[in-house]
Amino acid sequence: MRLEHDLHPWITYAIMPIFALATAGVPLGGFTLGDLFAPIPLAITLGLFLGKQAGVVAAGCFILLVVGVGLARILYGPADADRMMATQLLGTGSIALVLIVAVVRTQPAMVDAALILALLAAFAGLAYVRASGPEGDDR
Repeated sequence: MRLEHDLHPWITYAIMPIFALATAGVPLGGFTLGDLFAPIPLAITLGLFLGKQAGVVAAGCFILLVVGVGLARILYGPADADRMMATQLLGTGSIALVLIVAVVRTQPAMVDAALILALLAAFAGLAYVRASGPEGDDR
């Protein structure tokens, strides 16, 4: 684990960019500092940086949309089962959002809390399904 931690900056700031440039076909022989601002290396650098930011924001927005749909379904659901399904959807979306924030902020305690909440939500859904089963079912 310590070795991974020690190698992380080298991999992130040296090996990955060199690999990306080599994969894009940028010749690395005779490379100078001025070459970093050529169109291809600059596009790769911006793509790596902005692509991650955009992906995290897009995933968060999509999850918030799913949570909003779940809330609307809770308010207007025609039956108890529909409301329970919407509540599960809302809980799952919220947990996914907490997981994304925890990974982005590198906080393992938040990841653990989100996974425990996911487990509790699964048990709550199972308990609801078992309680709302047919009356004559003696499982």
